[in-house]
Amino acid sequence: MGGAALATALVVWWIVATGRPGHPPEPAQGAVTVQQNPAPERDTSPTGTPPIQTSLTDELARLADTPAILPAPSGRIVGAATAHPDLYAAAFVEALLTQDYAQQRNAKLAWVQAESTATTEPLVVGLVPVELRSKMAVFSVTDTVNGTALIPTASGWEDLRSKHGHATVRIDRVSEPLAWSNAVLGGRITDPGISAREVAATVTLETNRATLRRSVALILHLEGPPVRREWRFVTVVDFRSLPMGES
Repeated sequence: MGGAALATALVVWWIVATGRPGHPPEPAQGAVTVQQNPAPERDTSPTGTPPIQTSLTDELARLADTPAILPAPSGRIVGAATAHPDLYAAAFVEALLTQDYAQQRNAKLAWVQAESTATTEPLVVGLVPVELRSKMAVFSVTDTVNGTALIPTASGWEDLRSKHGHATVRIDRVSEPLAWSNAVLGGRITDPGISAREVAATVTLETNRATLRRSVALILHLEGPPVRREWRFVTVVDFRSLPMGES
């Protein structure tokens, strides 16, 4: 099961909008429901530091340690898919999770960086320093502290390459999170170009040993009109993955 990306820094908007921890979209039909993480307890760590502060400090340290990735010179999403957040979210997730492990992992990271853009929305960037925000997109799809990342680690990618692996994707559903809609209606969002989408998809991973299917659910932040002419990716807020069977 995957985990939230930049949870303490980026899910602030969700908690403000709903008064409770974030709830990712439901997996595709036929998958088992995921129990959400409980709200942080109001206590302190053995060092006396509040747990959420410790978590944020750790996340920012990992973000700072994320290598800077140069954007890919080609292969970006173009055309009608960039004109609407639903279409862009579907196209982005399909391209992100369609993975040929015979290719270089860094090429996928460079593609993510090329698709990314920035936002100034406080409920999205949270406490992330300005100098680290250019790393948020890649970090959100590669951080493994809470489980498997959307893009495997370098060693995981190499293992799948050795098994002649490749992953294909079927987009099952795209919607605007209710909590996000409530935040917009409540006047809590200051960046007119920022939006959020929930994407549910089915991923099929084929190797020379087995075929695995899993249901994935992502919450994405996107930036587009009127701030930008086209929709682009900001960050993954939350990610869940559930196995659906092996053959």
